[in-house]
This record gives sequence, structure tokens and C-alpha cells, in this order.
Amino acid sequence: MALITSISFLIGANCSALSGYAGIWVSVRANVRVAASARKCYNEALQICFRGGAFSAIINVALAIFGISVMYLVMSFIFYINAPQGVLHPPIEEIPVVLVGFGFGASFVAMFAQLGGGIYTKAADVGADLIGKVENDIPEDDARNPAVVADLVGDNVGDCAGQCADLFESITAEILSAMILGGAMAENAELDFSTKSGFILFPLVVHSLDLIVSTIAVFFVKTKPGVPHYTRDYGEIEDPLDVMKRGYYVSLGLALVGLFFICNRFLNIPQLPSASFYFFLCSAVGVVVSFLFIKIT
Repeated sequence: MALITSISFLIGANCSALSGYAGIWVSVRANVRVAASARKCYNEALQICFRGGAFSAIINVALAIFGISVMYLVMSFIFYINAPQGVLHPPIEEIPVVLVGFGFGASFVAMFAQLGGGIYTKAADVGADLIGKVENDIPEDDARNPAVVADLVGDNVGDCAGQCADLFESITAEILSAMILGGAMAENAELDFSTKSGFILFPLVVHSLDLIVSTIAVFFVKTKPGVPHYTRDYGEIEDPLDVMKRGYYVSLGLALVGLFFICNRFLNIPQLPSASFYFFLCSAVGVVVSFLFIKIT
């Protein structure tokens, strides 16, 4: 168990580092393209900007799902091999508990990326402002000040790599904790093996749905036809938040449809036929609350 936890810790740490690297890799390339396209077309600049962020986010979630899924499959295989003679169904509800090392590894790297990047950028920012703005009376983030380079590097590490690693850690911890709760609930309810496995795997399937829904919704983030796109038109430019909301509303609608089928398939209890619908209603409440957060704030 100690060996498995150590291996899962290392895999989680490496996946977290990879997600952070992907975030910073995308951001520094997307920024240049967005700045270039903003000179000629508002819609193109907005789409490149949004899709750059979506790409790094999808990599992030995919890494979390892939890492946990692979570890789960490996552990299932080990459990089956070591199962006592005559035992057809080993205690799979114990697998997510063994995989908590994956979450700890992700947290470990996320902490270094965020704290290291944050402290570095703050120190560089203060130094650049003191020397540039106070002593030499040049504007903030001026190219003539070498400390600005250090400041912007720190921004990328803390805000891009750190943010992606932190998001990876949050998603990983959320999936694992939900898998542990699902397994414990199914075990205490004395459900059969197939039903129990549905409750354990449900969080992984939900985040797989995230990837599909978000990928489709990204293509709906674009300005309305007829609205001036180009700077030479001098027309009224559409609020970028309104443009992004269209994709968000598409993702909400698709998510509700997907959640209905997932709940019906993975949270279906033969003794209680209506239970899966009630689980779906719980998830629908979460979707509605997230919609209200966007609407109100």
C-alpha cells in the first residue's frame, strides 16, 4: 500500500507539473496571436483568446481523468489478482482510498507553482516599480526596465502555470473524494457489484462529459453576424462577456441532457427505480446555481 501510494503521488505530481507547463506554453503563444489579430478583427482576436484558454483547460481536465482512470484500472487489476479463491468481486470501494496519494502529489506541485510564482512576481514587481517609477520616473512595465522581464516571467509562472496546476489539484481532489463517498455510500447501502461500480465511477464520467460539452460550446463563442468585426468599420463592438455567455448557455443545456443520461445509467438502483431521477435533480440544482452565479455577478 505504501508503494502504491508513493507511485500515485509521483504520477499526480508529474501530471500537475505537465498541466502547469501546458498552461504557460499556451498562454505565451496565444498572447502574441491575440495581439496581432486584434489589430484587424475583433471576432478573430476574441476567438483565439478564448480557444487558447479552452485548450489549456481541456488538457488540464483530460490529464486529471486520464491519471485517475489509469491508476484505477491498474488497482482493479491488482485487486483481482490478489482476491481470495472463490471471491468474484473484490472490494473496489477501497480503490479510491488507495489513490489519495495522486491528489497529494497534485497539491504538492500546485503549491510550489503558485507560491513560488506568486512570491517571485511580487518581489520582482515591487523592485521594478521602485526602480522604474520612483527613481527613474518611467512608466510601469516599460521595456527599458530590465526588472519588468522578471516581473512578467513571475506573472506567467504564478498566474498561468500556478493557476493550471491549482485547477488540476482541485479537480483531482474533487473526483477522488466523490469516488470515496460514492463507494462508501454504495457499500453501506449493500448494493450489488455493478451498481456499486457505477457510483464509484460516476465522478469520472461527469468530468468526461465536461470535456465533450465544453469542446462543443467553444465553437459558439463568436460575435453575432452583422455586427462589425473590423476596426475600419468603427461600429459598436459587442461586449465580450455577452459573446462568451452564448457558449456558456450552450454548455449548460448540453450538460443537463448529458447528466440525465449519465445519472440514469450510473446511478440506477434496481430496487429504487426513481432514485436516478432524484440524483439528476440534485445535479440540475448545481447547474442552475452556477448559472445564477454568472447572471448575478
